[in-house]
Amino acid sequence: MKKNLSKLILFTFVLLLFACNNNSEQSSIENKKNSEPTNNEIQDSTEIKKIDSTEITLKVAEDTIEHDYYSINYLEDFIKFRSHEQLENYFGKDNVEFSLANCGPASSVPISTIYKDYENRVIIIWQQDQDGISAPGAISAATFSSNYDDSKPGGSKFKYKSGLRKGMSLQELIDLNNGPIEFNDFAFSLGRQNSVGKVINSSLNGELNNYYIDLDYKLPDHYSEFPADYLYLEQFKTAWSNDPKVNVSKIYVKYIKYCPCRCIFWC
Repeated sequence: MKKNLSKLILFTFVLLLFACNNNSEQSSIENKKNSEPTNNEIQDSTEIKKIDSTEITLKVAEDTIEHDYYSINYLEDFIKFRSHEQLENYFGKDNVEFSLANCGPASSVPISTIYKDYENRVIIIWQQDQDGISAPGAISAATFSSNYDDSKPGGSKFKYKSGLRKGMSLQELIDLNNGPIEFNDFAFSLGRQNSVGKVINSSLNGELNNYYIDLDYKLPDHYSEFPADYLYLEQFKTAWSNDPKVNVSKIYVKYIKYCPCRCIFWC
C-alpha cells in the first residue's frame, strides 16, 4: 500500500513539473510574439527613417557646400559651387565640360558648361586667384540651335529666380525693374564682339543690380535700309527706355549673366 502511494505521489509530481515547463515555454513564445513588430510597425519604422534621412539631407543642402547636395533649383543657385569637380559630382562627368573661353585678343577665362551636348546649357565663368579657381564669377543660360555643334533637344530646365529670361521685351524688363532702364549704343566694335546694347548696371533696381544684361533689336526680315531708331542707337549714344527716339517694342533681352560678385565679364 505504501509503495503504491509513493508511486502515485511521484507520478503526480512529474505531471506537475511537466505542466510548469509547458506553461513556461508557452509564456515565452507569447512574450516573443508580443515583442516582435508587426508588418505595419516595420513599415512605419522604415517610413520614419526615410523622413529623418530626407530632413538631414535638406539641412545639409541648405547649410553647406561641402557635400554633393546643394539644392540647385534656379540658375542663381549655381553660385554655391566651388569647383568643376563639384559640378561633375552633382551632374555626372558626361554632362559637364571644362574649357578656356576666348574673350578677345589675348584674353581667356575658365568656364564650365553643364548639359554640354544639349541645346539648353548652363555656363559658369569662374573667378581665379593665386591658387586657381575660387568661385563662380558669372552664371548664364545659353541656348544653341540643334544645327549647331550637333546639339540635342532639351538639357537644362533651370530659370532665373529673379524672373529675368532671354527673349523678354524691353517693356517687360522695365516692368520687372519698376523703373526706366539706361543702356548704351548698339554699335559693333572690337571690344564688344559678342554683344550689343548693354544695360547700364546702375539703372537696375534692387536685386536686378546683380545681373549684366545685353539687349538686341528685332530688325525686319526683309529691309533695304536700317530703321531710323536703330540708326539712332548705333550712334554711340546712351539712351533711356523712355527716350522718345527709341522704339521700345523692337528691343529685347538677348543675354543675361548673374554676377553677384559684381565682377565684369564681357565674355
